[in-house]
Amino acid sequence: MRSVVFAAFLLVLIPVWIVPANQTTGAISNSQSLSSPAGGTAIVAVPPTGTHIIIKSVYGAAYLNNSGNIVVFPATLFLNMTDQSSNSTGIIFSVDSGNVTEGIPGLACPSTLCDYRVWKVFSGTAFLSYAGRLTINAATIETSPPTSDNKWQLSLTGPSRLTQAAASSQAYSLFTLLYGHISNSTDSIGLIFLAGIGVKKGDVDMDGTVDIVDLATVARSFGTSYGQANYNPYADVTMHGAVNIQDLAAVAYDYGQTY
Repeated sequence: MRSVVFAAFLLVLIPVWIVPANQTTGAISNSQSLSSPAGGTAIVAVPPTGTHIIIKSVYGAAYLNNSGNIVVFPATLFLNMTDQSSNSTGIIFSVDSGNVTEGIPGLACPSTLCDYRVWKVFSGTAFLSYAGRLTINAATIETSPPTSDNKWQLSLTGPSRLTQAAASSQAYSLFTLLYGHISNSTDSIGLIFLAGIGVKKGDVDMDGTVDIVDLATVARSFGTSYGQANYNPYADVTMHGAVNIQDLAAVAYDYGQTY
């Protein structure tokens, strides 16, 4: 049985997918309704003011609408944040620098929008609530290829958990599953990223354990695809634009594991 699950899990390694038009409804929208998983107590210890937190994700996806089909292809995220202050509900960070990329240089794609693109993040803010949710808003400039309208806004949110290596340590680890958009006045690109050293893909709510809650979250959106009202991007574990057996298999593969 485990070999069958592992075979299904290998499907997540395919870098580009196309979801047929008859499986999607509506256009990509910043206001798309989400059913995001609720996080538990995300923060074990509040880091001292001035602590630097880095988000680095090489496991991500970008979603574009190509003549009615949703094209899904690889994306990466790097953000350098600094703890500015905390209050009764969470921690406030400045977003100091970073970049977002979509596509792979030379990657064949059925849309001109899928060319390799890079955005430089130059300023922004982030808030990590004690309830376990990280929200990021940052200003970016498209640097490759440059265009006349190269100013974009990055907006991401999702379940997150910040842990401290030891009580006396100044080393912190952030585990997060972020979904949102990068957009300008005319275009919007959907983005999803998973980040954290040792993070498990099947941990949909980012509470550190892959359990029945994660399976149930995927099951509730089973059979939906990007653009549909009931589609939950956080349940799309394999980041291929649809919640199906691949996602259940990915959670099953990690089931019972903690990190």
